[in-house]
Amino acid sequence: MELILTSLLIFFLPSQLGLHFWPHFSYVGSIPIDYLSPTLFLTDLFIIPLLVIYLVRSEKSVKKFSKIIIPGLFVLINIIFGLNPSNSFFKYLRLVEYGILVCYFSARTKYLFHSLKNIFPYSLILINSLAWLQFYYQRSLNGLWYLWGERFYTLSTPYIAKISVLNLGQFVRPYSTFSHPNSLAGFLLVSFLVLRYFYRYNKNQTLLLTQIFILITIPLTFSRIGIFLEAFLILNVFLKTRLKFLFIIPLLFITIFIGNSQSLSERLNLIKVSLTQIIHHPLFGIGLGNFPIISPNHQPDHFLPTLLISELGIPISLALLLLLTKILKIIKQLPQEILLTWVVILITSLADHYWLTLPQNLLLVFIVISLSLNINRKKG
Repeated sequence: MELILTSLLIFFLPSQLGLHFWPHFSYVGSIPIDYLSPTLFLTDLFIIPLLVIYLVRSEKSVKKFSKIIIPGLFVLINIIFGLNPSNSFFKYLRLVEYGILVCYFSARTKYLFHSLKNIFPYSLILINSLAWLQFYYQRSLNGLWYLWGERFYTLSTPYIAKISVLNLGQFVRPYSTFSHPNSLAGFLLVSFLVLRYFYRYNKNQTLLLTQIFILITIPLTFSRIGIFLEAFLILNVFLKTRLKFLFIIPLLFITIFIGNSQSLSERLNLIKVSLTQIIHHPLFGIGLGNFPIISPNHQPDHFLPTLLISELGIPISLALLLLLTKILKIIKQLPQEILLTWVVILITSLADHYWLTLPQNLLLVFIVISLSLNINRKKG
């Protein structure tokens, strides 16, 4: 039963299919905001039974959770003093759910490894195939793909992500089952490295072909940072070239912003909004997940560090920074492929918010956390 639930969870990991609820706090004025809507996702239907099993069976679970009393107090303060306490409550509830899932996978490592190695490749083949079909038809495919999480769009859909290719005109960038092509690119980059890790120990042809499929799909998203990081990964994983990270950072910002002054202007404006909120709410922040309330376009700040500080406040952010330094010591001991997943997540966090705000990407981060902890434990 647990293996089946874990396999289904990993198979539907790329899906954003969910039931959205629209209470009063999910509106800004009369406008419903997706980021503020509490949502029951398809993946939750597989996670919740696993969490129940873990909490019922684990005698140590209560002792483990007693260690989070002090952090829980900071969370409570952040919720109470935030702009929208109800929204922040549901955002923290999501993090608690995924956090307990990490504890579950620490006790059921074999289920996670089995599903990532044997189930995840087929899921990735589907979302890559969907991306290519969407690009070919220049629209969503609809039909049964809706049950996978695809959203309806055409070339004329307002605010749809487009790209001009030479003199061939404008094209819609493929979304697959994601809410933006950039988050699709980030998801594929990390997924490639996860598969690469398992391929190291199991020369399975499905794992190899899926990796190749991912590498030829990422450029199709036209995500500049995605394409840049793919080139970086090819140099590191295949050609074994060691690039200094200090060399990566300036190239990263050139890759993100060059030739796109509008993108640069929008991103800088959102950073300014974050800095303003940090000045006005330095101690407790505006509350986790509440940035879209005060954002001009109801979008989160794309620069994750300033987004987090504005929402959480300076004290909690400093505590997270301290935790990050300890985590980095653990990450350095991981196999190259898993180490690079964290490099990808950290670098893309400087350019976009999807690792925190979008369901598939956030869940993948916690899957990578589970993978990292269990690999490190095995090595120890």
